[in-house]
Amino acid sequence: QPQWEGPWKFEGPLPVGDKQGCYAVEKDSQIIYIGSGVSRGGGIYEGCGIGARIGHIIVWDKSVSRTIMTRLYKPRPKWEGISGIYTIGFDVEFAYLALSLEAYLISRMIPERNAVRTSSTSNIALSADS
Repeated sequence: QPQWEGPWKFEGPLPVGDKQGCYAVEKDSQIIYIGSGVSRGGGIYEGCGIGARIGHIIVWDKSVSRTIMTRLYKPRPKWEGISGIYTIGFDVEFAYLALSLEAYLISRMIPERNAVRTSSTSNIALSADS
């Protein structure tokens, strides 16, 4: 059963980066952006939607030499100051749920960095305990 993972603090592999799903970007204990990664990919990256999509937010910090399992990442300049990323991954046959979840969360949470706005608001918290 899919569950939220995180927050991931930019070290080692992104939780469920090998799946399609949703992610939420945190800054100062607030979710500021919600996105989805549903690319089908190809070859060894087949189904790795979240891992491929998250590259617009973070980049491998090549100034620090580490193994792939302890590799460090850093936010791109546009995303400086973010503190973590939550992820939830779906098996390929349920990847379509990521788009629905993304739309729902954006409509309810209204993150400041998402361009889409709706009139409905509510306080929804994401945590690994939810």
